[in-house]
Amino acid sequence: MSLATYRKDIDGLRAVAALAVLAFHAGISVARGGYVGVDVFFVISGYLLSSTILKELHRGEFSFLRFYERRVRRIAPASVFMLAVSSVFACLLLTPTDLEDFGETLLSASTFGSNLVFWAKADYFDGSAQLKPLLHTWSLSIEEQFYIVFPIIVTVLHHLRPTRVRLGLVVCFVGSLVVCVIGTWRSPSAAFYLAPSRAFELLLGAALGASPAIELRRPALRELVASIGLVLIVACVGTFSEATRYPGAWPLLPCVGAACIILAGPGTRIGQILSTGPMAFIGQLSFSLYLLHWPMLVFARHWVAGPLAPPQIAVLLVLAFIAAAASRRWVEEPFLSIHGFRRRCAFLVAGLGMLGSLAFFLVLELSNGWPSRMNQLALRMDAARLDRNPDRTRCHASDAHPIPFEEKCTYGAAGADPTLVIWGDSYAAELAMALGDEARSHGRSLMLASYSGCPPVLSGLGDLCLKYNEELLTRLLNNPVQVVILVARYQSYVKTYGPVFFDGFDRVIKTLTNAGRTVVVTYPIPEPPANVPWMLARVAQTGGDAHGIFIDQRAYMSANQPTISFLDGVTQGPHVVGAHPEDRLCGGGRCEVYVGDQVLYFDEHHLSVEGARFIAPAFDRVFDVR
Repeated sequence: MSLATYRKDIDGLRAVAALAVLAFHAGISVARGGYVGVDVFFVISGYLLSSTILKELHRGEFSFLRFYERRVRRIAPASVFMLAVSSVFACLLLTPTDLEDFGETLLSASTFGSNLVFWAKADYFDGSAQLKPLLHTWSLSIEEQFYIVFPIIVTVLHHLRPTRVRLGLVVCFVGSLVVCVIGTWRSPSAAFYLAPSRAFELLLGAALGASPAIELRRPALRELVASIGLVLIVACVGTFSEATRYPGAWPLLPCVGAACIILAGPGTRIGQILSTGPMAFIGQLSFSLYLLHWPMLVFARHWVAGPLAPPQIAVLLVLAFIAAAASRRWVEEPFLSIHGFRRRCAFLVAGLGMLGSLAFFLVLELSNGWPSRMNQLALRMDAARLDRNPDRTRCHASDAHPIPFEEKCTYGAAGADPTLVIWGDSYAAELAMALGDEARSHGRSLMLASYSGCPPVLSGLGDLCLKYNEELLTRLLNNPVQVVILVARYQSYVKTYGPVFFDGFDRVIKTLTNAGRTVVVTYPIPEPPANVPWMLARVAQTGGDAHGIFIDQRAYMSANQPTISFLDGVTQGPHVVGAHPEDRLCGGGRCEVYVGDQVLYFDEHHLSVEGARFIAPAFDRVFDVR
């Protein structure tokens, strides 16, 4: 079979990948790992394009210009269409803050750099990700960055020694995989979003495409390999979740699954199922379906100002299929036909898309998100997103920005040596400002030791976080610190690490109390269902009652019961005090997000500075310790 032969089963495999991603985005519980569909897409892409490139190299027909022209015709029309339609809805539905952010991601998506922007700003599994209309373009950016470099590498390898192309691809595959595994422990966000750590998935497909001689001659063996492939993909979709430390080495499972199905060929039972009309049809829609379904879900969330109900999601997914079919017929297909449009027309569409994105970005930057679209109350609610510690950039640590002990920021009485330390993840940053005000009134000062995604525990975390915590604990024991306040987003870590989190937290408490320090453990801070300023702004814009937005107290207690039970136990020990933010925020079956005229959160789970000041009285006992 020629490498160029069309295979319906690969279209069917595309359908499996697309349906997995859609099910994940729809919140279907049995598809919590549906995000691995992107990994399957990567393998398919690497296989098909490497097959084409190598075939043309062997014939002496390969042209970089023709290769990139085909890529432009394949992706630019549907992408530009999606970006243009999304821009219209963004102007209608997004708040100024969101619209400015949209303009930046629009420009980066049109120039295939959105993965870099989302790496710097976001977490794919974070709640705020549910409000970013162009988040899904990160994978397209990785793919296109890969295809800027890949043809050059393959061409050089082919001209130097054609028989060593596969070996070169395998070496690159191993190198990328090592980068991904190490990177996941050292900087998970970078490993997830950056091309060097995800290239091995495309390279696996490329290596398969560079090995046309591999053939499974025995039908039984082909059936076995295809079955193993499908089982691997389905198992990953069903068992992975947001709690999986991804990517690491985990993408190997769905990627190997996809490679097995491709290798086994279309003649197996699995191949025949994938080649059926409905599966092949969905596969042909998969690119437009992937592009369109996510913005539709996101803009619907903006419209209802909250999470979507299952019937709403079902209707939106049906509409996404209809929109994808229309996009395939009237946007993709005319450009896929070499006879339909001349080469320069495809490049013209891509160029106009980039220029339009740049113009739109500049307009939004200069207008600060076009605030005149909204009323004053909605603008004030939206502005609460900025009510955060202004020293975050300078004082709040992260994997990319470690802060030595000597350079940590202090709050409170000027010139006073810090006798209190607030140690935690990003929850500590705003709380430090609020408690610093109280420390000042007592003539004391407080040191901020916060680190993004790094709770104060001594086990189960990434290498950088553990090293930071161990060094910080040593420094605290060698300094005249009297009180250490511990705070974290417990619910997230307990979900990810389970009992290991509590063990590591308990080790910190015991080490500090055995050294004569007083430890204040902050009980869980209630988490809203969505971004609070966004919800309040949408309600205010439509004339609704902002006080109708709140957190269900029973849901808060249920979600945090393991943590509350654990903290109840440790606060029975000597030198351990509990601080209860829920005593300030909750009562009568609800936990407040908006009190008086103050917004208490700046996103979907961080307290704003005003929110931190609102709960500060829960820490009054801290300042009695001498």
